[in-house]
Amino acid sequence: ICIPSGPGIGGCIRQGQCRPDEKPAGPIQLAPGFWIGETEVTRQAYEKVMGSVPALQSPAHLELAADLRGRLPVTDISPVDAQQYCRKVGLYLPTEFQWEFAARAGAEDTHLEPMQDFGWLALDTSNSVTSLLKTGEVTRLVSQKKANAWGLYDMIGNAAEFALATGDSSKIAVRGGSFVQKVDQVKIWRRSILPDLETTYMDFGFRCAGPNLL
Repeated sequence: ICIPSGPGIGGCIRQGQCRPDEKPAGPIQLAPGFWIGETEVTRQAYEKVMGSVPALQSPAHLELAADLRGRLPVTDISPVDAQQYCRKVGLYLPTEFQWEFAARAGAEDTHLEPMQDFGWLALDTSNSVTSLLKTGEVTRLVSQKKANAWGLYDMIGNAAEFALATGDSSKIAVRGGSFVQKVDQVKIWRRSILPDLETTYMDFGFRCAGPNLL
């Protein structure tokens, strides 16, 4: 999907809901425009490029037909794996500015409400990720919920997404929340910085971005 250049806002603008590293909110001018994946990278796409794909662990996933499994977002991969994939297809991981600009889709303050219409989120977070996978709370096929105003699917929920950290692109931030988080835990501006780039995560995936060459 082509994301237009233009003004936007980054960071938390709702008082009382902001973490220290999410404020102050401020205007951003994103130029030039860029391309970003319509969906999270799927298992089928990842296997085609990388030659293999992590094994599925959830009984709910294993019950799916093979062609449907391929439409799940690829998870259980590290930020290094994600960066290698994006490079191989001539793209890169989006920056946090790019990711949030695309997720907001031109709106100053958006939760993509009601959030359950736009992303797969948890009904109960009392269990661990491993327990959720066993009981059927899992990632779902991409693009089954509503897209945002710019046609992007699963910018919240399903798999959380890697992005190059603001201020230090050698670090990786995680954006968008995943299927293990409840509605009140997920915010467009919420960010976490990963401790390393080699660890794999059962509920983290990614989408690639690239320059607008048109």
